[in-house]
Amino acid sequence: MRSIRIVLALFLVPLAGIPYGHPAAAAGSFTFYGGGYGHGVGMSQYGALGMAQDGWTHKEILTQFFTGTTVGNYAFPRFIRVGLVQGTKVFHLHARSGPVELHIGGAKGALAGTIPNDETWEVRTGSGHYRILDGKKLVGGHEWGGPSKNLVVTYQDRGSMVQIPESGGITYNRGCIEFNIYGDTHRGRIIAVLKPQDYMYGLGEVPSEWPMQALEAQAVAGRTYAFEVAKRAGQHQTWCNCAVTDDTRIR
Repeated sequence: MRSIRIVLALFLVPLAGIPYGHPAAAAGSFTFYGGGYGHGVGMSQYGALGMAQDGWTHKEILTQFFTGTTVGNYAFPRFIRVGLVQGTKVFHLHARSGPVELHIGGAKGALAGTIPNDETWEVRTGSGHYRILDGKKLVGGHEWGGPSKNLVVTYQDRGSMVQIPESGGITYNRGCIEFNIYGDTHRGRIIAVLKPQDYMYGLGEVPSEWPMQALEAQAVAGRTYAFEVAKRAGQHQTWCNCAVTDDTRIR
C-alpha cells in the first residue's frame, strides 16, 4: 500500500494548480494481471484472509480458488522429499541444542561421525566422495561414501538441530537431511526427507494469528500440492532427486 500511495501522491501534487476541467471520456476497458510474489499459481493467501473474515469456511475458500474441485480425504505418502540446495560443493553443518550424527548409506548406515553441540563441520563433495572436516582434520582419516552411498544427517537427541548456511541458515530438526553427489563435476545437493505431517509443520506461508478458516485453507492447499506432486511426478525427479523444493520453483 505504501508504494501505491507514493505513486498517487507524485501524480496528484502537480495537478493542484490546474483548473478543474471536464473528465475525459472512458477509453475502453482495462485488464490487470498479477500473481504476487512467486509463481502466481494457486490460492491467494490475502484473498483467503478476506474471505475468512467474511465468514467463509475453508472448504468454500478452496473451491472458490480451485474451481471444479472438492475437499476430501487423501492417502498420505510415507514421506516427502524436499529439495533444499542444488549444485554446491562445500557445505557447513552446525549442531545446535545437542549433537547430530552423520551416517553413510542411509539414516541407519555406518556412523561417520558425530558433530558436538555448537560445533561446525565442513562437508566437501568435489572429489566424488564426502570429505568431512572437523576444522582442518579429516574425520575418520579418510573420505566417505559417494554417488551411490549418500551422506545422511540425523539427530542424536530429541532437541538436536542442524543449521546449514548454504540452505539460507535454516535450522532442521525433523526427519533427516540427505546429501547427494551427482554429475561429472561431483556437485552436491541436499534433500530433507520428512514424514507428511513434519513437512506441514514447516509450512510458514501465513501468520498464525489469522482466522482459523484461512489457516485451514492454507494447510489443505499446501498438503495437496506436495502430495499430488509426489504422486504424479515422483519423489525422485531427475533434476533434484526430490518431490518438491523449499522455494517457488515448479517443475
